[in-house]
Amino acid sequence: LANFDFLDTSGEPRDQSEAHQKRLLDFSTYLRRQLAESGKFKIAAIPCQSSQCTATDPGFAALSKMAKQAGAAYLIIGMIRKSSTLIGWVEYSVLEVENNRSLCGELITYRDDTDESWRRAARFSAGQIAGRCKL
Repeated sequence: LANFDFLDTSGEPRDQSEAHQKRLLDFSTYLRRQLAESGKFKIAAIPCQSSQCTATDPGFAALSKMAKQAGAAYLIIGMIRKSSTLIGWVEYSVLEVENNRSLCGELITYRDDTDESWRRAARFSAGQIAGRCKL
């Protein structure tokens, strides 16, 4: 599971980058934990996870190579987009590492921009991945 990218297009005047970076890290951590606790997944550590480690940086090809070296069969990438104070989006894709083929993905929305709303989005995303993706 790669870290997710983040894009804020809300245009809000207040700088929330510090809060969003923390929520983004918490989102990935919580998503990993939820997937592992589902019993359907064993999460492999990708060497870059202490840095950006997203589909944008270092990029999909590098992530796929690292995931394969870590023994992973699948790679989950995604992005969180904040479009307003009240609306956010989580977009994810589950990719098969062997042939870089997308197996499933989804675009979901969540309401509010709080720690709890991001946790709910991570919990829902984990449920969708575990329940809908035929891995």
